[in-house]
Order: sequence, then structure tokens, then C-alpha cells
Amino acid sequence: MSRVIHRSQAQNEIETKKLLGAVLAAELVVPSTHLWLVAPSVADMEMLDNSAGMYTELSRFGRRAIRLAEVLGALADRGASIVVVTSFDQRNRAFRHRLEFLAQDLRVSDRVRFVVDDIEQSGAKTLVGDDFVLTGGMDLTYGGIELRECQVELRADLPYVTEARMEMWDRFGDAPR
Repeated sequence: MSRVIHRSQAQNEIETKKLLGAVLAAELVVPSTHLWLVAPSVADMEMLDNSAGMYTELSRFGRRAIRLAEVLGALADRGASIVVVTSFDQRNRAFRHRLEFLAQDLRVSDRVRFVVDDIEQSGAKTLVGDDFVLTGGMDLTYGGIELRECQVELRADLPYVTEARMEMWDRFGDAPR
């Protein structure tokens, strides 16, 4: 299975965010054992609307828009091993501190790891789970998802996912257990 979104400024600017939200919602139902998020810029942006209380896994955060760090924290709490890879950009510090605080609060710090790498040059922007790869030209910031032109591809074909998982493992490793 493959889904490609090519978003220009003239198209619906939230389609990429909806796809990312759907992938994260599916992860809440059946979390990946390992999840790699690779993006030069990451912000703690709103990802899922839980104002109706539909995501019971997120109930600890209340009935409101749930942010990326909270979703990742909940996934770690459900057993996922999370590796977040970002660039040296200082703007990533707020997200990192927020997720580290949540991981400590949820007692899952052993399942969350940050890697700071020179990924700015590679342009790598990827979310890899057990059975999917979401990749493309989106930074995980408001501007990167909702404003800039980008192409995003969701793939679930096993050979592609297996290769991407091996590459993530080789390059960035796993969260410590």
C-alpha cells in the first residue's frame, strides 16, 4: 500500500497534518515496538483533537487538542521504543525538553531517546514504525506541515518498511531499555 500527497499552497494545507494524525492515531491503537521520528525541525504542535474524549489512551491529558510530545509519551507508555532524531537547530530544544519531562512524568524515560545529528544536509524527514514509513519534505512544525509545499508518501509494503527499519536501526539505534 502506498499513498502520496503532493501539496502545494493552492491545495488543502491540512491534508499532510491529517495523514500524520491518522498514522499517530493508529499507533495509539496498536503501538509499534520501535518508532523513529527523523526531522531537522520538530515543534510540539497539536496533532490530535481529543475534545470528544475519543482517544482513551490520551485521557490523562484531558479533552483538548493533544500535542506531538504527548502522543509520543503515550506511545512510550504503551510500550513503544521512541527515537527522535533532530538537527543541531536550537529551536528543537523546547520540544525535546517537553518530551523528556513527559517521559519522566510517565516513568518511560527508558523508552525515549534523542539523537542530535547532521540530518539538515540529508533532508531526511521520516516517521518509521513496525509496519509503515511516512516520508517526505515536511518538517514537523507549523510551517513545515501547513504552509510549505511538500510531497509526503505513506508506504506499508513489507520490503520497503523492512529496509527503512534496518536503515533507522543501523544509523540511529534504539531507545535504551
